Amino acid sequence: MNTVRGPGTICPPANAAYFDAFNGTTHPTNFNGQTTVLTAQADVVPGQTYHIKLVIADEGNYRYDSAIFLKGGSFNFGIDLGDDRLIATGNPLCPGETLTVDATQVGATGYQWFQNGNLIPGAINSTYTIASDGDYTVDIFYGTTCSPPSNTLKIEYAESLVINQNSFTECDADANQDGKTVFNLDNIKNLLFTNLPAGYVVSFFEIPTSTTALPTNYTNTIPNNQTIYARIMNVQGCYSDYPVNLVVNTFDTILVDETIGLCEDSMLTLDAGSGFSSYEWNTIPPQFSQQITVNSGGIYEVTLTNALNCSKTKTFTIEASGIATIEDIIINDFQENNSAIIQVAASSLGDYEFSLDGVNYQDSNVFSNLNAGEYTVYIQDRKGCGIVFETFYILDYPKYFTPNNDGYNDTWYIKNLEKRNLENSIITVFDRYGKLLKQISGSSEGWNGTFNGNLLPASDYWFEIKLTNGKSVKGHFTLKR
Repeated sequence: MNTVRGPGTICPPANAAYFDAFNGTTHPTNFNGQTTVLTAQADVVPGQTYHIKLVIADEGNYRYDSAIFLKGGSFNFGIDLGDDRLIATGNPLCPGETLTVDATQVGATGYQWFQNGNLIPGAINSTYTIASDGDYTVDIFYGTTCSPPSNTLKIEYAESLVINQNSFTECDADANQDGKTVFNLDNIKNLLFTNLPAGYVVSFFEIPTSTTALPTNYTNTIPNNQTIYARIMNVQGCYSDYPVNLVVNTFDTILVDETIGLCEDSMLTLDAGSGFSSYEWNTIPPQFSQQITVNSGGIYEVTLTNALNCSKTKTFTIEASGIATIEDIIINDFQENNSAIIQVAASSLGDYEFSLDGVNYQDSNVFSNLNAGEYTVYIQDRKGCGIVFETFYILDYPKYFTPNNDGYNDTWYIKNLEKRNLENSIITVFDRYGKLLKQISGSSEGWNGTFNGNLLPASDYWFEIKLTNGKSVKGHFTLKR
């Protein structure tokens, strides 16, 4: 390696024949500090002598000279057998494909091919046809000497893919049974081939000419049956598109959930309906028949599977019910608006409605604007678990009486006190001035409108009833003659 100095410097040029010119100011390598990697190569003829000269131009000034560094192994005289054929680079050989490699060199007197470092018997020609994967090299002989080995040619073969299954079936998963549903294409990829190598990239397309890959979660666009195509993306030229059939089955039977009442101490048969291939109830343990018998309220679900192996769930809501137990009848009487409140025991399970005639029922347990008299309240379970009834009495006092001995309304008294166990109540009658005229019991025949045997005149009279239940009622009435 020589340094060339320009004219006028302290040393004359040496070996100037190898020097062409000083680099310009924009050249990638010069004496102003720029650095780049340079690769020089040339075709050579065996047997010829070549000179390799590396030159550094020095201007002879204060600047540091440029330097050239040679990478180890830079002088490679072996033959280049070509590019590797690898799966990773997308260019492996296809199944059954061969590759003929030509190592012909001028002046060569012999060749020997190697696979994976092992001599290949009989492989002594300038060309060799590769039919299996491996690392290939060749030695080239020139008389009694040989050149350095060639570069290594790495060969891989694409797999001969075997289809495992190419038809995939799903059930329409939503309420709209339109023959469309979501397919997981990643799952399909893993099931499509029996021997898909780990490094292979598979994408799916709606048509063979499409370049837009489908999403992993793909909803078919053609109802019930659609063909899409699988494509090996990172290995070119070895595989055609693989058709994949997507099938969507439906569950067309309309299921209607039911709410049913179950009476106390009774059994109920739930029927899921006929025509299904299998049944599974959510009981513990599960039951697998069309019908089951239950004796308690709750939520019962049955999964029905049709002949296409699609399933839906039907729900039975069983509401426990029973005949009512009357806990009390709260009566508000001796008023302008007499009423009765029917109280049902909290232990009663049913949904009830109420009636005073057994025909016309109401939701409310309150009856208002009742006249004095006898009533029967009917309580009916809406789910058919029975009717219970009970008689009660509304009390009130007569607003007038006519003691004229006609046998009708001749005495003033309170009816039905004994029906309420109030027959021992005390009734006191006064005139308008507060004079005590008569005191009678609730069980007596009443007051006949006399005082000490004398008929009293037509007028308004006042009374007080002290009921044995502790309640006191005051009011007035009219005596008419």
